[in-house]
Amino acid sequence: MSATSIWRQFYAAFPEVGGHIPINVLTTSLSRSLFSHLQPSRIPTHPLDRADVVTISEAMDALYIYARLVIRILDASKDHERTLLNAFPDVWQWILFVSPERGNVALDDYWMQELPDSSACWLRTDGFVAMPTAFLLRCLSLTIVGLSLHARGVHVMVAQPDFSDTVFSLLTRDTRPTKDTARIYHGYTLAVVNLIRSHVPAVAKRLRADVAAYDARHPGRLICAIAHRFAWFFDPQLTSEAPEEQTFVDRTSLFFDPEFMTDDATVANLQAARPVPGLVRLLASVTSRPGWEECPPFHLYIVGLWLGLIASITVIRATPSLSNAIVISSLRSGFLPVLYQVLSRLNPLFAANIEARNHMIDCRREADSLTENLVKAIVWPRVLRAFGLAFQRDQCAMPTKDDPVEWRLLLQRWSYYQQVRTGFKETMAVKLEYCFNPECRAPAGPNGETMKVCACAVVIYCSKTCQRRHWRAAHRETCQSRLLDITPNMPLPPGAKWTSADNKSATEMEISFFARCAREVLMDFGEPARLRDVRTVVIDLISTGKPFRAEEPSGVRAPRMTNGGHPARIQPPPSISPYPTISYGDYDNTPILDPDSTSEKPYLHIFVRASRGSYTTIVNVDSAPHEDWMSIAGFRGVGK
Repeated sequence: MSATSIWRQFYAAFPEVGGHIPINVLTTSLSRSLFSHLQPSRIPTHPLDRADVVTISEAMDALYIYARLVIRILDASKDHERTLLNAFPDVWQWILFVSPERGNVALDDYWMQELPDSSACWLRTDGFVAMPTAFLLRCLSLTIVGLSLHARGVHVMVAQPDFSDTVFSLLTRDTRPTKDTARIYHGYTLAVVNLIRSHVPAVAKRLRADVAAYDARHPGRLICAIAHRFAWFFDPQLTSEAPEEQTFVDRTSLFFDPEFMTDDATVANLQAARPVPGLVRLLASVTSRPGWEECPPFHLYIVGLWLGLIASITVIRATPSLSNAIVISSLRSGFLPVLYQVLSRLNPLFAANIEARNHMIDCRREADSLTENLVKAIVWPRVLRAFGLAFQRDQCAMPTKDDPVEWRLLLQRWSYYQQVRTGFKETMAVKLEYCFNPECRAPAGPNGETMKVCACAVVIYCSKTCQRRHWRAAHRETCQSRLLDITPNMPLPPGAKWTSADNKSATEMEISFFARCAREVLMDFGEPARLRDVRTVVIDLISTGKPFRAEEPSGVRAPRMTNGGHPARIQPPPSISPYPTISYGDYDNTPILDPDSTSEKPYLHIFVRASRGSYTTIVNVDSAPHEDWMSIAGFRGVGK
């Protein structure tokens, strides 16, 4: 039992003061004593001493008793109701004083077995006054739940200064939970989420605006905190009764509202938080366990949520180059084994019940989206290299006949581009070994000290003189931006977005690699007869064999919970092509200048289609006379 005077007074009136306290216990004398301990004038100033510790302990016990009373405010008389609401501004001043952002009191993860069985605060050996984080969260949870259900109380609560910032900062605070404290942290999270989704429209609107403002100041912190707290449900040391946990997950999942999660600012803030390595580690810890797919259905929801968060930030609207950086980050963090586990182990047809089946469908949907993003990104040289290192490290590149079709597509596409990359590197090594001016051809030094790299990063010269001479003779025709500048009369695939030459999204080295890919694809799958009567050919490096879809909004597509709808049936797997596809004559009506306008030979212009995130780019990678292309088209006959 606590030793403070206020606790002893209430204990004398009601021995079960540690539990719910009936409102009628609050007599006039007890009310006067209770709120005298919560007067803002009693808040101590620094430096704090042992007498201040006693004052803070008394205030915290009074805060706990207040929370136990206010949770029953709907049962209170008008006088008691008025007393509790009028006291809240003073109560809030004490909450601000002990909040972590004020730095007055240190919050520890220590927690007493029975609440409270000793003083709420103590003086640490380092001189700081400390109190348990869980104690403050328990008090706040009860207060928020009680006042949020009261028509006037909810307005009084949210009107306090720094209310949202204080509540959110406590929710996002790092902690090391125990089985006892985990339930308190979950209860606090649920109380905050319910308040954000208040049934009072004005309060809900205010709190959602506060969430957006907090997310702008602390990018992704709220989302990541709640998502990471879900990992506690997979730890046997932190779990309790499954039905209670499932109820918590069901209700807390409402925080991931589609309108909020698909907002451009939310997605950009989440990307800025760099959550991928942490989310991949959580997924790996779950999917590496034997029989993980037979876990409780709400565990599958959590897996789908984590996958959805990763999927949401691999497609970024504002800065296309970052999308590849996120893909590379996921590969380096060990995402490929996770993806394989989800694709190969989650079969909705064999789910134990309808709830598990629906969550499996959600997980597979997110995994399919991620696989499609990986297939589209794999053509970029840096991503391709990251794939190779990841396959080598994770030992998951050995295909078997039982692999899911999506995984086989990924392996085949990687293997194909890897072979192209090997040949490209050999060609570039030879090309960069000598001065590119044919009149010179001086060899490079041991470390290339004397060589100057051209702006296109494709050729080198031993001197500025050689660069100038070769520029005038030939190189100026090819050393330029080869990003297609879109004109109004160009046919665009439905929903496609384009970058212009002013917003260049591919380096010349990357474009050179695309050119090598296009040449290899034509040699393997080109049809000479179809080349004869066209001026343009597009090599689709991001094709998965599925129809090109209109762009979906970036953002997590939150998996449906038990109270939502579900697909009526499982969609059959699409027909997937393991290789890039070729289209003939798509841009024949687009004005394109031939490299040599004086030549009488007709030219064929080769384009490739690539993408970063939600941005699609058409690049003119090569142009040459028809006869040159027809001589190599289908040369290897792979597609026959």
